[in-house]
Amino acid sequence: MTYKMKNTYDKLDRYDHKIISELDINARIAASAISRKIRLPKETVNFRVKRLLKRDYIKNFYTLINGSTCGYQYYKIFIKFNNMTKNLEEEVKDFLLAEKSCANLRISDGFFDICFVSMHKNPEDLKQFMHRFHTKFGRNILLRSMNQIISSYKFSQKFFPQSKEIRNKIYYGRTSDYNLDEIDKKVIRILSIQARTKLIDMSSQLNEDPKVIKYHMKKLEKDGIIIGYFTALNLEILHKSLVQIDISLKDPTKIHLILDYFQKTNAGTFASEMLGRYDLTIEIYIDNETQLRNIIQKFKETFSYDIMFYDLSRIYQEFVVNWSPFDALKK
Repeated sequence: MTYKMKNTYDKLDRYDHKIISELDINARIAASAISRKIRLPKETVNFRVKRLLKRDYIKNFYTLINGSTCGYQYYKIFIKFNNMTKNLEEEVKDFLLAEKSCANLRISDGFFDICFVSMHKNPEDLKQFMHRFHTKFGRNILLRSMNQIISSYKFSQKFFPQSKEIRNKIYYGRTSDYNLDEIDKKVIRILSIQARTKLIDMSSQLNEDPKVIKYHMKKLEKDGIIIGYFTALNLEILHKSLVQIDISLKDPTKIHLILDYFQKTNAGTFASEMLGRYDLTIEIYIDNETQLRNIIQKFKETFSYDIMFYDLSRIYQEFVVNWSPFDALKK
């Protein structure tokens, strides 16, 4: 969908800004809680949230799941093709969207044509998945890079002055064998694709008492399975572009300093530490090329002795923001 209204972003007032900021910190926050924080009636808050969804400022609400606690490992895989035609792009997209292991798929302009996150319990599962991928697309692949994700960080989206500076850490590299029961899995399946689903609606879908569902949610949060509930904003209507910076470092001990730098730009949104071609991947939202140039220039000047190389990609399509590895439903 193309948005032609240049001043759409300006139509959001300060109360909309505050509501979005609160939803980004916790997408499940009750309208009554937002009401108390920003001093608007609960009914008005509900109306404004529905309006933000209807006008496509907010795409959806999602849940970050830490599958490593249940034995899953996360891999970020980059592919460069000989010739990325439109037909090939569609075939690759359809193949990966049909894979239950695929958490996130991006098509980009950059060194690689696509990157995706894949979730597997062991290297053998990953090998079988990659064999299927190569059987279908191997003749078109020019270069491949496979990186194991060790940990990820979700930054608060500081689009607005009211936004708070928050960084949530998610562990992937160290697996354990947490035992999920069937209600846990069902709750995760619902929340992974719609984090703001009401308890009463979940109760109806699962045929379970709301108190039982609430207990399971609290347990999953306490035990680190559910990391948090967040808001996916519509970048196009907010006149933002998503850029991914994949970095190889001479000194990986500087990762936390680099994370601090990008968080303080107020443009950082997500980051992952990895083992492979890249040590770190950073995602930033930018308004224009000048902002991007300034961020990158200062980054290079600040960490000139620590960087081996970096690749910069502009993401123009993203699919399946779904971090549940538990056979979750896909859009």
